[in-house]
Amino acid sequence: MAVVAAAFIGVFAFALAKPGTGVRPATMPSATQPLISSPSLPAVIDQNSANGAGASTSGADAFTCDEPQVTDGDTIRCGALRVRLASIDAPEMPGHCRRGRTCVPGDPYASKAHLEALMARGVARCVQTDLDRYGRIVALCGVDGQDLSCAQVRSGHAVIRYGALSCASR
Repeated sequence: MAVVAAAFIGVFAFALAKPGTGVRPATMPSATQPLISSPSLPAVIDQNSANGAGASTSGADAFTCDEPQVTDGDTIRCGALRVRLASIDAPEMPGHCRRGRTCVPGDPYASKAHLEALMARGVARCVQTDLDRYGRIVALCGVDGQDLSCAQVRSGHAVIRYGALSCASR
């Protein structure tokens, strides 16, 4: 049910996207060419394979983000879409760690700045894997061949949480 809802929302968002919003469906690569060339998750991001949770990466689930806005170390805005990077958790901005929750320690400003620097390298290419309980798209995203979730974890600006993430060192 969640996969159907995610696909519907993804398709609906693209139908409403207007020129200049920074959101457009990705041009799908060939069956052998991954969206993001990452040694850690090539099977997940290949258009013909499924992610660890079993959701397929069909054309409706792939999108690019030309003009992203970084919200914090694990969330971006892509036009009207709110996108949560898959399988990671970053330090919360001040006032965002709700009472009773154990939030990731660290500097939220440094985490956000690191993700902004990664995003500045080019167009973000994403594959939606799920929707979270806040209605955000959960996606595997990459810029210039680098998986953003893995880059945030490797740099110490996020931790693996909410699912498996295999980040092979380069």
